[in-house]
Amino acid sequence: MKFSYKFSNLLGTVYRRGDIIFSNDGSTVLCPVGNKISVYDLRNNRSHTLPFEARFNYTSLALSPSGIILIAADEEGEVHIINLNFRHILYRRRFNQPIKSVKFSPDGKHFALTKTNAGYSQLDHGI
Repeated sequence: MKFSYKFSNLLGTVYRRGDIIFSNDGSTVLCPVGNKISVYDLRNNRSHTLPFEARFNYTSLALSPSGIILIAADEEGEVHIINLNFRHILYRRRFNQPIKSVKFSPDGKHFALTKTNAGYSQLDHGI
């Protein structure tokens, strides 16, 4: 007998805290649910949970203007750069302090994040 189960959605946990963000067209909501991220498609009335998790609960989210790249920070300062099309983490970085907020530039080429005592800006053109 062959079983090929695939994780699709998260049941049984509740929203704890963190940023709830809308996509630019307003049809999708991204919400941290503990140490996972759930994506709600408001037009088609569907939802799914991204197939990875952080070590701690996510607290800050930022979506690029194109809607493809998501930056998620957990409560201990680990930052994930996520490709939403492939549902895969592209890059991980640990900071030594909790991240307070994350924001993309209007053109989506840069992002900035703030820690408890300092700011950090990423100036890569590859995003």
